Amino acid sequence: MDAPFVTAAAGRIRFRFCFCGETCLARRVLSVARMAGIPEGMIRPQVSIMMRRMILAVLMALSFSATVTASQADSTAVKADSVSAVKSGEYPLQRVMDAIIQVESKGNPKAHNRNGDCAGILQITPVLVKEANQILRAKKSKKRYTLADRYSAPKSKEMFRMIQAKYNPGNDEEKAMRIWNGGPTYSVRATNGYVRKVKAKLK
Repeated sequence: MDAPFVTAAAGRIRFRFCFCGETCLARRVLSVARMAGIPEGMIRPQVSIMMRRMILAVLMALSFSATVTASQADSTAVKADSVSAVKSGEYPLQRVMDAIIQVESKGNPKAHNRNGDCAGILQITPVLVKEANQILRAKKSKKRYTLADRYSAPKSKEMFRMIQAKYNPGNDEEKAMRIWNGGPTYSVRATNGYVRKVKAKLK
């Protein structure tokens, strides 16, 4: 008659205490001993069944303890990975976007430049709003931005991310600055001054 099994080796191998005779018990003792790294020669054949049961019980306890320790280590690793995932989950161009906001409007969502009809924290133009809507249309999204959305900080940031995702999929920081200043077909020479200003604001 089998007794309840004890799980070892992180649940991958299961052993059952068995009282069906010396041969079966000896085989199980040797099996657990191998897992524990104990040479077979150390488990003497002439040891009584009762003694082997005691040895088996001790080995199983050690194996179970090792499993618990491994599980705890895995749990700690998972928590560490979770924290790392949160950090890595941040928008790759977040600090660049924040720096551009400071250069463009100093964080003022009501900022408006009549010369180029630029508005909001990122000084978005009507042309850029149109481009963002074209991206949405290509994705078959029913969502659309309006010129008034430029005065919304969250929506302005959404449009920034969309433009960068399309024209700067590699999330290159300097390229992000140049695109925002000179468009997708920017001139390196013409955007050098803007890049210096943004880099000066990087945190």
